[in-house]
Amino acid sequence: MGTEDPPSARVSGFPVLTRLARGSLRHVGLTAHVIPANGSTRPLPVRRRTVRLDGLKTSGSADRAHAGHVGATGVPLVR
Repeated sequence: MGTEDPPSARVSGFPVLTRLARGSLRHVGLTAHVIPANGSTRPLPVRRRTVRLDGLKTSGSADRAHAGHVGATGVPLVR
């Protein structure tokens, strides 16, 4: 995404390692800061982007997962 710092992730739901081994997580939150604009695919720079995934389950492979609910917010970077 071209951010100066890598996005952060927060995983909720105890016990996390057991849930991860079983292929399901209750809540995962992702946050990225200062995402620069990038042509027509990302025309507006963003100060903060937050994504919340609820009811995350893998489909038999660690490469893919499906969420029961996804919510996202973004705050534009105003200069």
